[in-house]
Amino acid sequence: LLKILSNGKRINLLNDPQWSRYALKSFSLNNKNSLAVALASGVYILKDEDTGQRAYSNLSSSSRVLGRAFAVHYDSDGNLWFSNIRGLHYLKGKNLIELYTKYPQLRHRITDIATLSDNTVLCSSYGFGIFVVKGGKLIKTITTSDGLPSNICKKLFVEGTNVWVVTGKGI
Repeated sequence: LLKILSNGKRINLLNDPQWSRYALKSFSLNNKNSLAVALASGVYILKDEDTGQRAYSNLSSSSRVLGRAFAVHYDSDGNLWFSNIRGLHYLKGKNLIELYTKYPQLRHRITDIATLSDNTVLCSSYGFGIFVVKGGKLIKTITTSDGLPSNICKKLFVEGTNVWVVTGKGI
């Protein structure tokens, strides 16, 4: 993962040897210049320091967030949403909310996370469609019964009021 500055200088953001052996699954940048990355080894938050160095927090150092991560996403309020082998979580300030403990459907592999303009969170899943979360509550699951070509959903893209979904059988 490279950051290319306006002067053309390239900065390798994942140059720590512990990260080079793990696949990058997802990344998200918030409005405070913090970069969250989902790696096969866990979730990390990298922050630009005044020194030009990057400091990082390893969320996976907590036994509650241990394990392989699949997706990360900052919503417009700066909350970090992420999925790992346990399910869907979000970090609100310093509070970790484990939504999968309240909604067992959110234990399924979540492949991507996006937010709508009203801060509704969409989570694509591998085999179970799209989960819609609003205010920390699972409010709907969208599946082939609702018109998706497949319940294997890989990627989400929000464009205004439209949502594009990459599935196993097309967009």
